[in-house]
Amino acid sequence: MIADIGVGAEMFVRQVKMKKLSVVLSIIAALLLTGCSRNANNDTNTDNESYYALDQSTEVKIDTVLDFTQYNDRIALIGYTQENLDSTIKAFYFDLSGLLSEEIVLSQTGGDFYEVLPTTAAIDYNGNIWVLFNDKDEQTSEYRSTVLVCWSNDGEYIKSVSLGTLNSDILYSMDLIIGKDGNVYINTGEPHNRVAYVFDENGTLLFELDRISQMCELSGGRIIAEQTNITGDSATLYEIDTAGKGLGKEYELDSGAVNLHDYYYYEKGFGTYDILICTLDAVYGYNIDTKAHIRLLEWLSLGISQPPQGFYRNLVAMESGVFCLEKADDKVALINFTLTDAGHETQQTKVITLGALYSSDFVRNTVATFNRDNDGIEIQVKLYNEGAGDNRDALTAFNLDLIAGNIPDIIVVSPSMQVDSYASKGLFADLYEFIDSDADISRDEYVLSVLKLLETDGKLYTIADSFVINTLIGRVSDVGRGMGWTWTDYHNLLSSCPEGTIPIAFSNRHMSREGYIYRALNSRVTEFVDYEAGVCHFDTPDFISLLDAASIYPTNTDEEVTNFDFLKRNPLLMDISIRDFSANTNTLYEAAYFDEEFSYVGYPTDTGTGGSGAQFENKLAIWAHSDEKDAAWEFIKYIITDYQHKDMYERSWDFALPIRLSALEGLAQEGMNPTFGKDGVDLDGGFHMRTPDENDIQKIYDLINSLSTSGNSLVTVYDIIMEEAPSYYNGQRTAEDVARIIQSRVSLYLAEMSG
Repeated sequence: MIADIGVGAEMFVRQVKMKKLSVVLSIIAALLLTGCSRNANNDTNTDNESYYALDQSTEVKIDTVLDFTQYNDRIALIGYTQENLDSTIKAFYFDLSGLLSEEIVLSQTGGDFYEVLPTTAAIDYNGNIWVLFNDKDEQTSEYRSTVLVCWSNDGEYIKSVSLGTLNSDILYSMDLIIGKDGNVYINTGEPHNRVAYVFDENGTLLFELDRISQMCELSGGRIIAEQTNITGDSATLYEIDTAGKGLGKEYELDSGAVNLHDYYYYEKGFGTYDILICTLDAVYGYNIDTKAHIRLLEWLSLGISQPPQGFYRNLVAMESGVFCLEKADDKVALINFTLTDAGHETQQTKVITLGALYSSDFVRNTVATFNRDNDGIEIQVKLYNEGAGDNRDALTAFNLDLIAGNIPDIIVVSPSMQVDSYASKGLFADLYEFIDSDADISRDEYVLSVLKLLETDGKLYTIADSFVINTLIGRVSDVGRGMGWTWTDYHNLLSSCPEGTIPIAFSNRHMSREGYIYRALNSRVTEFVDYEAGVCHFDTPDFISLLDAASIYPTNTDEEVTNFDFLKRNPLLMDISIRDFSANTNTLYEAAYFDEEFSYVGYPTDTGTGGSGAQFENKLAIWAHSDEKDAAWEFIKYIITDYQHKDMYERSWDFALPIRLSALEGLAQEGMNPTFGKDGVDLDGGFHMRTPDENDIQKIYDLINSLSTSGNSLVTVYDIIMEEAPSYYNGQRTAEDVARIIQSRVSLYLAEMSG
């Protein structure tokens, strides 16, 4: 079964080959991720000698892959093509260089099983091809039984074996292994309720195993199974014991070897490494007895943001290379990665490290495109959540590295990181020094109001590739045309509305009390907390007014809101995040929600300004003590220049506003020239959404230029507020008392951070 992961085959091969041929694309096994870095000091467990580079690809026409495996000195691909209701099962054999050597059509003699689409396939130790079919009732299409059909390696029909009726969830997900003992191993069912069945070669059921999430044959012929616990939140690896008709020896995977917190699966290994562990980041060879392991492939270092489509369950590795499949439409490409010389690569390429608390599309896309488009520098990624329980543990791991002076050259700054505290200790480099000394770029090429928000005491310790604006919108007749209002304005508006009017909601759902506090704070947290100076301002009338305004909202709610509710002026105002210049950002609200012109008014404040804030989802910093600051700057420079103009499917900010003016202007042009044309589009309900014009675009530009606050490191501060605020809402304390307690606690927290 093929998982839809990745890009098309042609795109995949083109992405890798865009690197100049003179540059060898290699993987340094023990140094790329945190887990392997920890094991680099253990020479008995980690092999550093395998490096793989793209060699070539071979393409065949096929609709669905049933099996991809190695048999003796050939690579075998079993699959079928389908035309109308007719399917043809084929076997493709490749030599060990990846070239197609033989194509065989499996005979349709021996029964009418071929009228049902096959589910999966396997090759036994004699080279025979076995294919599973799920028989259906012709009238009702209901599942009746499973049939296992065998062909010789030249496509001649041998026999059919009925396996009877198995799990009713098997029609879309089955794994098949024909063991060295001749037994048939099938794993099927829902993801957390999969059952393993073991049959003899005649179709007699020997035993069943519950909660088997995966099965895999090791290179030596043993069959292992991963069993989940009752709740499905953890798993253990066992050898299947056919004599004892159950699970046998238990194996413990080295958690430091690979990251198993995310998606992964097992494949048959080779040589010393009897199993492959395949993740979205890398492919590892692993010995389950000795725990020796090696990184064979690392996608980002190859300039690939994620594995190719067809990667799932379709990978073969051997001493000479690694093969995987790339699926696109009715074709499959066999991608061949071959063993290469590490020494050549290390002489040509400077390797630097990017550290992040966790993986993200931003990390994957930016590192992959940089590694693909740039020669001479390779970015390797260190993820701090590998082996950690959650993001807080990941932050602790990062801070321990910080104390030890073992910081990556580039840091992806998380919202939970105290940037100003790090900067005040001299840990981050001032990026203005790089910008001002680089002849290729200047500050004027960027949104200056946004750069200003990223500054600390006039220095630029972090920079973002993009930003989002959090704001409130309301009818011009209610809030005027300005971009800000006071608490007095806000209360005057509410007092003019009927009793029971809900002040603020999202476009599709109501807002909870906790949600209101978070959104109101997130737009302007820098007004309340000065991390650089180590002071806060919560015992103020402004914050007390914010606490009081939240009291109108329920503690929890999942109630939906429609545009018709807004048209009835209840809710009155809408909380939105602006990520582009499209009609969905502006003229949609005018047409279907307010039925008149609206303003980006923001949340109310004491001064009437600063109620709209910028949020930075992806920020970067350079470690001030890095030996490779210039190389690190080349990566950041790439992200804020060339990368800003990438195709929308590659850039990380296709749902955010780019920081580079030329890219921002390009996005504005897209907004005024949508695919639905200049005349707008008719919506359901009789609404007409017009195409944004220059005035609409200018309103967003004006909002951008007016920004004076931003959401920043809010996690701990927000936790403190939400721990103390309920005592006001349940009547135990006054808002003033709660504000003083929050002021005291946050002040103490800031003092601890600065200490």
